[in-house]
Amino acid sequence: MNLFIKIISSTSYWELLHWQETYTSTLQLSMSMVITEMLLIPKIQQLH
Repeated sequence: MNLFIKIISSTSYWELLHWQETYTSTLQLSMSMVITEMLLIPKIQQLH
């Protein structure tokens, strides 16, 4: 926990903001991939 606080205090606000944007876009990408898989897998199974 202390290490986490040190990391936050050492990183600047803009770096943190950029990291949050990257994290959000990565999360959105993985979510869309999961949704795509959920939609595609049943169709692929139906074909076989």
